[in-house]
Amino acid sequence: MTVTINDKEEKHEFPIFPGIEGMPLVLQELMTMQSDTAAQVNELKKRMSCFDSVIEEEVMTLIATYRVQRADMMGYHRRFSHWRDTISNPLESQGIALGFQLIYDINANAKTILSLLCEG
Repeated sequence: MTVTINDKEEKHEFPIFPGIEGMPLVLQELMTMQSDTAAQVNELKKRMSCFDSVIEEEVMTLIATYRVQRADMMGYHRRFSHWRDTISNPLESQGIALGFQLIYDINANAKTILSLLCEG
């Protein structure tokens, strides 16, 4: 990636698939996302029962946000697939399985949210 700041160009290289050492941080981030999306489902269900409390601008923002999040989950899925295909350590395999489950849960919550928003 190349970034230009004050007419000065800087190049930064990023690995396509970070090392497995970063998995605990990725899992922590996914756990937070899973918790947040589950809470959003519950909050949205409450607010949708009082339809006038959800305004159209907010709905459009949430739809855009969750579409982007679902696209991000594809990147996480590819990362965990890469790790699964290259790792044989049983403990790391458990972390990879947890990662896939969190991705599944986040996607399910996002689908529920998008469905609620589109119905409302």
